[in-house]
Amino acid sequence: MGLSTLLRIHRSAGHAGIGFHLDDVGPALRRLLELTGTYTYLTTPGQAGPTTESRHHLT
Repeated sequence: MGLSTLLRIHRSAGHAGIGFHLDDVGPALRRLLELTGTYTYLTTPGQAGPTTESRHHLT
């Protein structure tokens, strides 16, 4: 449930043009993000703006 919330916040922030990323991730959260393949997605700065997928829906 927590991971789903983080992904939803990241997506909503991107749609609003706001950058969102996690800093200083602790070992337990890092392990969860690595296991789910979302570590880089949620910890890399500068991913603001709609995703490629959402841009296709706007055209």
